[in-house]
Amino acid sequence: MIYDRLSDLSGCRFPARQDYRLRLQTWGRQIGQNLAAKGALERFSVDLMAVRNADRYR
Repeated sequence: MIYDRLSDLSGCRFPARQDYRLRLQTWGRQIGQNLAAKGALERFSVDLMAVRNADRYR
C-alpha cells in the first residue's frame, strides 16, 4: 500500500519491490498453510506493510 500522508491510502505496488518481495511471499505462504491447518478452504486476504529502515525493509 502506498500512503500519500499519514493515513491517506493512494494505492499499492504490484508486483512488490524486489527488495522485499520474497519475504512477503514466504509470509503469505505461511499464513495460508496455518489457515489450511485450521480448516480454511477458500481464498483469504492479508495486508502486509514493508517499512524502509536505513538501508533495508522490515
